[in-house]
Amino acid sequence: MSVTEKSYDMLNSVSLHCRFALFVDDLSLSGPAGLQRMIPSITRIFKEAGFVTHPNKTTAKKGDEDKEVLGIRVNQRLEPSQEFRLTLAAARQSLPRTNKRLKGLESWQRTILKANTQGSAPVTVKR
Repeated sequence: MSVTEKSYDMLNSVSLHCRFALFVDDLSLSGPAGLQRMIPSITRIFKEAGFVTHPNKTTAKKGDEDKEVLGIRVNQRLEPSQEFRLTLAAARQSLPRTNKRLKGLESWQRTILKANTQGSAPVTVKR
């Protein structure tokens, strides 16, 4: 059984409302309030599969708190994070419009915002 399948099975044993998303090397879990007690078990599954976890990057957020994955706020809809918006604003003030970095930042923002209108979101692994 894959690490994804093991994780989903464990989460579904807690609640069918749990969600699991893996973005290259970032993992996002969401579900009911008690989900944070599953962090050690999920961490163990990933370590057994050869992944390295970083405790300082492991957080549990309450339902009303902002949730951010890969610099994207993922609460009710996808939005660039505050940090990203500040970076983009600074780049717009200091870089020429033709700058590749500025164009890349603006493209990333359009992609995030476009996902809201097309109904797409980060891929969630489901079985």
